Amino acid sequence: MYRDPKCGVLLRRESAFHRWLPSIKSDNINVIVTGRDSQSASLINIVSFDLLGKMDKTITSNFRVIVIDESHFLKNVKTARCKSAMPLLKSARRVILLSGTPAMSRPAELYTQIAAVRPSFFPRFHDFGLRYCDAKQMPWGWDYSGSSNMNELKLLLEESIMIRRLKSDVLSQLPAKQRKMVVVAPDGINAKTKAALAAAATEMAQGFKSVSY
Repeated sequence: MYRDPKCGVLLRRESAFHRWLPSIKSDNINVIVTGRDSQSASLINIVSFDLLGKMDKTITSNFRVIVIDESHFLKNVKTARCKSAMPLLKSARRVILLSGTPAMSRPAELYTQIAAVRPSFFPRFHDFGLRYCDAKQMPWGWDYSGSSNMNELKLLLEESIMIRRLKSDVLSQLPAKQRKMVVVAPDGINAKTKAALAAAATEMAQGFKSVSY
C-alpha cells in the first residue's frame, strides 16, 4: 500500500516486484489505480494510502502479508488512512512497515506503527506515553509530545521489531546517482498557470543570455 495515488508510482512498485520476484506472473499482480477498481484474488494487490481511505469498505481483511511504504504517515490514529489501514494490519499474519523518516524524537508518533506490528507490545497508549513520551497532565488534558527513556525504547524496538539502517551502513550498496530529464505535458493546466510558466521560462532564458563565460 502506497501513499502517492499517481498511477506511475504504483506501476513502479509493480515493476519492482517483477525485478526482485521474477517468478511472479503479471496476472498475479493487481494494481488498484482508481476508486472504481477493486481488490482481486491476485497474489499481490497494490493500492495507495489515499485510495485505501476511500475503499475501506470494499477491501477485505484477508491478507497474509501487508507491506506499508512510507509508514510514518500512520502516525496519527485519527486520520482516515490510519483508520482504514489499522484493521487490515491487525488481521494480517505478517506486517512489514518501511520508512526512511526517523521518528525517535517524537515517540508518540511511533505508537500506531508499533501497535500494527505487535499489538501486545504496548497495549495502552497512556502507559507508553508516561514511560517514553514524558507525558504531562495539562489543564486541557495529557500532553504526549515529549520524549523520555529513549535509549530504553530504542533497545526494546531494535531487539524485537525494528531494523534500522543508516545511510552510512548501506551507501556502498546503493546505485550511483542518476540525473534524467522528465518532460511533463501541460495538459489540464489552466491559462493563468500556463502564462506564469511562460513568463518564468522567458525570465530564465534572459538570465542565461546575460551570463558571460
